[in-house]
Amino acid sequence: AHMPSLETLHLDDITNLPDGESTLVELCQSRNLKLLELWNMGTDINAHGQAMARALHTNETSLRELQISASKIQPTAGNAIVQMLQTNTTLQTLSLDLEYVEYGPPLADALSQDHSTIENLHLSFVRDVDVPKGNNDAEVEEEQAEAAPRQGGGEEEEDKDDDAVTEKKILSNAIAIVVSLAKNT
Repeated sequence: AHMPSLETLHLDDITNLPDGESTLVELCQSRNLKLLELWNMGTDINAHGQAMARALHTNETSLRELQISASKIQPTAGNAIVQMLQTNTTLQTLSLDLEYVEYGPPLADALSQDHSTIENLHLSFVRDVDVPKGNNDAEVEEEQAEAAPRQGGGEEEEDKDDDAVTEKKILSNAIAIVVSLAKNT
């Protein structure tokens, strides 16, 4: 269906799109769409993120706002999106939930380009947290009990150390972006 007046599209938890790559590319290259929100679509974004980023490299789109949330963007797709920001001159608003801790410096560089048209930026550096899948409190408690280590063998201490290192990397990357933006605004 041709929808020439559609300016906003919000997709939430729609996965495994048929012909997903061409669908996402067409949305990114839309002549009418101004806002594209992709929430909980990690499967498709990770599979087709590079193609989406290539589509946005061309600047032949009406898209002004891109939001990718709760999608667990993997390094390949995430790096493609960051590289796209090096050349894109159409996006004005960008919202990304980043879970991979190494995006900080490259993202700061991309956003510091003289040609950048980003006016509104929302970045959330989040950790990948195991969220119980139970439907009620009893199921959640049961899953948590099953996941808990049966005996204290030091694994919990190692996990805490890994979490602390991850938290420091996330904070360091967030600070790098903030410092870069402060210097360039």
